Amino acid sequence: MVRICDKISIGRNLNIIRELRGKTQSEVAKQLGISQQAYNAIEQGKSNLSYLRAISLSRILSFDLAFLAMDNSNLFNSILKKAN
Repeated sequence: MVRICDKISIGRNLNIIRELRGKTQSEVAKQLGISQQAYNAIEQGKSNLSYLRAISLSRILSFDLAFLAMDNSNLFNSILKKAN
């Protein structure tokens, strides 16, 4: 069963995807047309992510938009263990 996650989980997912892609918050923010501080607030779950901005992020970071909204904690933990 797929569990839809909250904005904190979405932010965590974005952070992990961004780091796996080797991009900084500043790079992603610039491509989105927002400040690094505004992007950081999204990753921290302190700011809402609009649908249009989520679509842009999925293109910038090359991931399926549905992946962002799922609880991916087990998958990410597995990926990170293999990387270390």
